[in-house]
Amino acid sequence: MKRIKLAIFTGNRAEYGILQPIIKYLNRDQRYKVDLIVSGGHINKEYGATINQIRNDGHKNITVINTPSMDTNHMDTLVNFSSLMNDMARFIQEKKPDFVIVYADRYEGFSTVITSALLNTPIIHIEGGDKTEGGALDDSMRHAMTKLSHIHFVTNLEAHNRVLGLGEESWRVFTAGLPSLDEVSDKNYADLKYIENCYMKNRDIKELIVFTIHPMPNDLALTKKSTEIAIAAVDKYLKNYPESQLIITYPNNDPGSNIVIEILKKYAIDNERVILEKSLGRWLYHGLLALNSPEYRVVCFGNSSSGIKETAFLGCPNISIGERQEGRLRDANNIDVDYNIEEIYASLEIALKSEEYNFTNINRTSKYFFGGSGKTIAEKVFNIYQTRSKSEILNKKITI
Repeated sequence: MKRIKLAIFTGNRAEYGILQPIIKYLNRDQRYKVDLIVSGGHINKEYGATINQIRNDGHKNITVINTPSMDTNHMDTLVNFSSLMNDMARFIQEKKPDFVIVYADRYEGFSTVITSALLNTPIIHIEGGDKTEGGALDDSMRHAMTKLSHIHFVTNLEAHNRVLGLGEESWRVFTAGLPSLDEVSDKNYADLKYIENCYMKNRDIKELIVFTIHPMPNDLALTKKSTEIAIAAVDKYLKNYPESQLIITYPNNDPGSNIVIEILKKYAIDNERVILEKSLGRWLYHGLLALNSPEYRVVCFGNSSSGIKETAFLGCPNISIGERQEGRLRDANNIDVDYNIEEIYASLEIALKSEEYNFTNINRTSKYFFGGSGKTIAEKVFNIYQTRSKSEILNKKITI
């Protein structure tokens, strides 16, 4: 039997962490031959050079595509966008994949989608139909990727209905859930002993604040202001509660990320209760969030989508600052706050001190978990490949 050739694109750490369970499953499935294309922030040392993590995970058939600029402004993004299109075109013409798999709403994935569409290569899009109204380009880019793609695996039921509402034919749309939660379900994350050895050598620490703040590419002044406000609020909390410790991760490689990183570096210098990491990786990140227990209290804090989508299943509260994730589907463990020091400080006290958000009172369910996303994608794609011609897959019909 001819193996189905899949090209899976990843352009940053968060995206790879979510795709990883799918990649692992497809690599084990003898019906598929997987090529992994790695680009964007993965290559950049400033963001942790996460290409090394990908290699350490043991993936074969890795193609690295370098981007020429650092993504500190919109012109960098445009330069990288066009460069990625050229290199992806060469990859597709050489490898001739049967399908290209892309994730979510990043510009790197968008460039891959445009290139694949122009070269008549069927596109599988994961996490279409989500909604964010926070002033970034996420929604516009995600929905544009949906309309250019041919097969859709969404992460929740609202997204499923939204993709159908965009006019996609029902045979193209499937609910697979958020893939990274499959790893959480299998408890494939760092354990207490490992985390204590890495991050809690001071045994007086009983609270962890895991903090990630991304820039607002459409408002760099707000990016600076919001980061400074968040740091001021958490600093006040650390000073009032000596049993707490802050673990900060770098932002995504977006326009304005250099502004955020400069503020974070300045704050973390010589502060023994602040740990600044370029990248934690999903294994360690999930392990930290899963630590919320009678022994330790943990909160996820910032404006990252992972805080909204992954923390409930891990039994961890999440504080979402500002409008960056506005409109995104939430579970009950989420606390929304504005850019206000006192409001953020109060939310930290609620998340870490109140009984409402302790380990036993958070319902460990998620609107994003359906289980077995890798298997779902493998079976559905195989069925479509066996029963639909390439021309039928490429010839999209709008239903509205």
